[in-house]
Amino acid sequence: SGGLAGDDKIECDAPYSVAEYYEVKNGIKMDAAVLRAAEKAVEGKGDGRISQADADNILEAVLDGGCVTAIERATCAHILDEFTWTEKAKSVFIRKLLLARHVE
Repeated sequence: SGGLAGDDKIECDAPYSVAEYYEVKNGIKMDAAVLRAAEKAVEGKGDGRISQADADNILEAVLDGGCVTAIERATCAHILDEFTWTEKAKSVFIRKLLLARHVE
């Protein structure tokens, strides 16, 4: 059995429709599920920082399609900059993000 057509191009699964999947912030298209996970992490109880458990939930939203897209990378850069993280959560999140499969 031969390979699939377009073997050189990696595709990610998109679990949502495009309309609900993206949100524009500061003129940049971002992953709405990742933004919601970060916002949920800092609301309510706690000290307003993203914990390791929160970071794992956010990473799960990032990797929902099996890889990290350019839009998800932009969203991660935004939340890393705009939200307050515990030092450990931020470093582990970045390390796991770098180890994930990335596509353009």
